[in-house]
Amino acid sequence: MLTWLFEWGDSGSDAGKLQDLSREFLNFLISENVEINKVKVERQWNKVDIDIKVNDEYFIIIEDKVNLRNMETSLKDIKKEAEQYVKNKTLNIKH
Repeated sequence: MLTWLFEWGDSGSDAGKLQDLSREFLNFLISENVEINKVKVERQWNKVDIDIKVNDEYFIIIEDKVNLRNMETSLKDIKKEAEQYVKNKTLNIKH
């Protein structure tokens, strides 16, 4: 459901209230109020449940780790992978 909602944030979709809701939620995750024009959502990138690129500037990762052993270690590994991914890109990680 989250990937579906985030996809509505792209400027190519004209969904009115769905687009507004998507953009509001993305701004909440970014912790800034940015004008959102481009949203690309992918699932299962390097074992991460959802990754979102907003305006080719922000990289948001969402991981569901309910009832997982060694959660802290796993999340640290995911953060390292994301940092390596954006190293030579113009993306800011939001996690």
